Amino acid sequence: MRIFFCFFILCISFLLAYSFDVKDYEVIRANSLKNIARLEILLGHRIIGRHWMSHRIGGNIVLG
Repeated sequence: MRIFFCFFILCISFLLAYSFDVKDYEVIRANSLKNIARLEILLGHRIIGRHWMSHRIGGNIVLG
């Protein structure tokens, strides 16, 4: 039953993905990547500024 349910969800997701035009999908993907990058920048600055000993090493916030 689980296999059938997973297969059903997979089929629905493929149908929804192919129902959009490829150009629309690329625009949505580009916009979502821009939004994620903006959120990472905003959250990164806010988190780093909270503690005076925090700093970034390779993208990870480290205390000390």
